[in-house]
Amino acid sequence: MLGQRAHYFIYLAAIIILVIGLSTSEFLMSISSITLAVNWVLEGKFKVKFQKLKADKLALLLTFLFFIYVFWMAGTSDINEGLKELRIRLPLLLFPIVLGSIPRFKEKELILIARLFILATLVSTLISVGVYLEWIPTSLDITDVRNISIFISHIRLSLLICVALVISIYFILVEKSNRVLIFLGILWFIGFLYLIQSATGFVILFILVGFLGVYSLKNSGKTWLKYVGFITSLFIVFGGVMYVWKAKKDYFRVSEKVCNSPLSGTASGDFYFHDMENTQVENNNYVWRNIHYPGLRKAWNERSNIDVKGTDKKGQPVIGTLIRYLTSKGLCKDRDGVESLTNDEIAEIEAGNPSSIELKFGINKRLNEIFWEIDSYINGQNPSGNSVIMRLEFWKTAKALISDNIWFGVGTGDGKLEMQIMYDKTNSVLDQNWRLGSHNEFLSTWVKTGLIGFIIFVIALFSPILRKDNRNFIYLSFFLIAILSFLAENTLETQPGVTFFGFFNCWLIFHGFKTSKEN
Repeated sequence: MLGQRAHYFIYLAAIIILVIGLSTSEFLMSISSITLAVNWVLEGKFKVKFQKLKADKLALLLTFLFFIYVFWMAGTSDINEGLKELRIRLPLLLFPIVLGSIPRFKEKELILIARLFILATLVSTLISVGVYLEWIPTSLDITDVRNISIFISHIRLSLLICVALVISIYFILVEKSNRVLIFLGILWFIGFLYLIQSATGFVILFILVGFLGVYSLKNSGKTWLKYVGFITSLFIVFGGVMYVWKAKKDYFRVSEKVCNSPLSGTASGDFYFHDMENTQVENNNYVWRNIHYPGLRKAWNERSNIDVKGTDKKGQPVIGTLIRYLTSKGLCKDRDGVESLTNDEIAEIEAGNPSSIELKFGINKRLNEIFWEIDSYINGQNPSGNSVIMRLEFWKTAKALISDNIWFGVGTGDGKLEMQIMYDKTNSVLDQNWRLGSHNEFLSTWVKTGLIGFIIFVIALFSPILRKDNRNFIYLSFFLIAILSFLAENTLETQPGVTFFGFFNCWLIFHGFKTSKEN
């Protein structure tokens, strides 16, 4: 039998492997979680552990985030899907039981874990940049820069970066060591979010800055520091809002180019198609004006090996990509417009890039995509494939399903099937392959467990912040990051997402590192 010291270091090693795997490897996440569970069982001392769990009822309350789905297996018809849900959500049972019952790690070990997490996240972003620069080969289509995150989805990586930024700020303010290196790391992480056009990351980041300002106002011991922190955060948030407002204003401004006014006919005397009620724009030009389909189709087939009736490399109708691209350049959608394109621009269209401004760099590119989605939706276009606007259809369908099963839900394993049925029932405009889950953890929980399960979920989820000890900067920041992710994603329905939440939630509650310098 292993001694207590050996079990202690196995726990420590497993957690170190886990925090490294969060940003680099699902396999490491799995093997470290299994190691924690096996070591906990082999260590024994169950009486002592359960007494500790009983004394600190918060750990037991957190397990209800898992057990509500066990209870609602009784109402599910798809047992296999239900068991799959339970398997994915096991970290919600594992981490409260293990981290809530083992001895707290030493301060230096907690700081080591935090630093290794930041370092692993940094390495993951460096590898992603290597993929972006084509130094590291990948089978993924990196014309969409968000695909350079090859280990986990760019959204999950953005969440990890936000947590890494929070801990880095803590180290600068509290530990006061290696400040220059940490500050450079912060700049790198922000730059990486800019590179991958992470709207989710930047929204969370600006909300965190606002929270930091309010937190410093209420908790900083030095009067001048609290007001400087609050005013600085206020300016940063205001600057972010103004940046988005200006980008929106610039996007929807219509230029005075010839092809934005309805032309009577082409050079050969044919008539143009105009949809004067559709005000959709691309790079300040109207999309659905001055289109001559016969000349457009014929000229494209002469320039490209992809038939005009086919799809581009992203699976989009190539004629739609072509029309948007010509519009973005301020050209009329006719033979002359197609013939004026360079071979590189033809290749861009074939690759599925619908706008010449796609070649621009950074978050502005993502903002333009979001404005396009909103503009398209307002003008009656099908939102299929538009990642932001599609969520409105997901949420609408989930709400309709909740209305039909308000009290007890549809059961743990029936959420996906019932969503598909409701899409059909409501004649959803979404294409079949885009009829996905709710992309909202709160709606998803209500769909599956009804109002009763939803209330249990909310109580268990928010219970930690009712405890005064957890109202510290790091935990509250993490909690805010998690809740914001719940609003736009099914965070707890993927292994990286549920491991991210389950681990950090319990680690910061039961082992959160603090020093005497914190206050």
